[in-house]
Amino acid sequence: MLTIKVICKDSIRCRDLEKTCIDFCRKNEINADIQYVSDLKEISAMGIKTYPCLIINDKIYSSDKLPTRHTIENWIKENAGVNV
Repeated sequence: MLTIKVICKDSIRCRDLEKTCIDFCRKNEINADIQYVSDLKEISAMGIKTYPCLIINDKIYSSDKLPTRHTIENWIKENAGVNV
């Protein structure tokens, strides 16, 4: 199972990033635990200083920018080990 974390203050851009991950995983039947983290204490404890931040399986894939849908989908596929 993948673990995907969207780290951000609560904003529409960040919710869109979360939705992209959820929609892609559902569409492709990828089992993923997708978490939205907006609590500043929790973000600080993770050492994250810029957002939005996308973490997949404990690896930071994007920080301080919103990646394209295609890029996000490729990262998820790569980590899920699937070819969809």
